[in-house]
Amino acid sequence: MKFFHHLLIALFLFSSNFFAQSDNEDYTLEEIIVTAQKTEKSLQDVPIAVSALSADDLALRQAVRFTDLQLNVPNLSYSETNFGGSSVSIRGIGRLATGISFDQSVTTHINESPWGENTNVATMFDMDRVEVLRGPQGTLFGQNSTGGAINVISNKPTSGEKYSKADITLGDYNLRKVRATTNLPISSSISTKFSFATTERDGFAKNIFTGQDLDDASNVSIRSDWFFELSETSSLRIFGQYFDVDRNGAAIRGIDCLLYTSDAA
Repeated sequence: MKFFHHLLIALFLFSSNFFAQSDNEDYTLEEIIVTAQKTEKSLQDVPIAVSALSADDLALRQAVRFTDLQLNVPNLSYSETNFGGSSVSIRGIGRLATGISFDQSVTTHINESPWGENTNVATMFDMDRVEVLRGPQGTLFGQNSTGGAINVISNKPTSGEKYSKADITLGDYNLRKVRATTNLPISSSISTKFSFATTERDGFAKNIFTGQDLDDASNVSIRSDWFFELSETSSLRIFGQYFDVDRNGAAIRGIDCLLYTSDAA
């Protein structure tokens, strides 16, 4: 009993000290604006289960590819095979990666544009935020959204100033990664942005039958973005992205595919 008596006194002193410090310090929470309901709202006012990752969150967690989102968002999983395409699942609802004849159950939108099957083209560079919506979203996002929806939103061009940024990454297995983006104001109402990303890496596994390197990487992504301010209440954004993949596939394969080689693009 004496031990619990001292424990209660210690807890009381700790709580009193905590609230005393809270009264003297100003704690503020950053407001997160999302477009989960097709309009800009605070995340706290959206009646949907949403996980939002800002540009700082993506950089801090080193989420540089679409597949990295599953390591940072609860209930989200991503799978990809050499011959069955890719699949995104939320709360266990999704399409098997090997079932390419079936539609997706989670829709992916990049800058409000549905992206279809090629979810792996979303390079997490120069991003504004990523929103993951759980549960059926057919009312606002249409078909293929039974499990949920993912919004990938890049930074739009601005007419404020001209700037450029770039980074280079070098690593094992002859890894070479280059990313760059340039914002160019054309007039007070027209601006454009050009982004470029490339990844090259030798394979770290080998097919013992053919001698071919596996698990290599050779990706190129080019993004062009135009923004037109038509009036004080309306604007137009034209966005396009090119993505090319040239690789030999992964080392984990079925026994009947040991002699199979492919170049996916």
